[in-house]
Amino acid sequence: MANAKRIFLVAAVLAVPVTLYPQGMVTSSDSARHVLQRMAWGPTPGEVDRVAATGVLLWMEMQLGVRSVADPGRAVAESDLAALTTPTAVLVRDDAERRRAQAAATRDSMGATPRQPNVVRQVNLEFAALTLSRQATSSHQLAEVLADFWSNHFNVFINKGLDRV
Repeated sequence: MANAKRIFLVAAVLAVPVTLYPQGMVTSSDSARHVLQRMAWGPTPGEVDRVAATGVLLWMEMQLGVRSVADPGRAVAESDLAALTTPTAVLVRDDAERRRAQAAATRDSMGATPRQPNVVRQVNLEFAALTLSRQATSSHQLAEVLADFWSNHFNVFINKGLDRV
């Protein structure tokens, strides 16, 4: 049954370019470009040729066959990000300390106090950069498109109360 669903999905995605061109005018590059625009974040340089050489159906099978979100090519680039290594408890503690320091500085407005670094804001900026980087460079393009879709549908505004932490 799963194989039938995959065949239906492939047929549905690839049906559009077939209807746009006269019979026999669709090339493998046209199909590759179309599938990369529909099921990925668009083609990167040289990717249309790679997908056309591999075959659109095989590329889609590889994308649908992803069993883990781990992307070995991305692991090195992500290893030093505080956003992925800082425990939530530390973020909550740092945010509370920063707020206390700001409140104390407001009460003692006579003396100039240096602003505390906003660790939470920095981590959230790292997450945004990480998301964009993954979308652009991940080999699991379909997984990234689906992650964006579901994040958009089941998301809470990041600056709402303690949700930022």
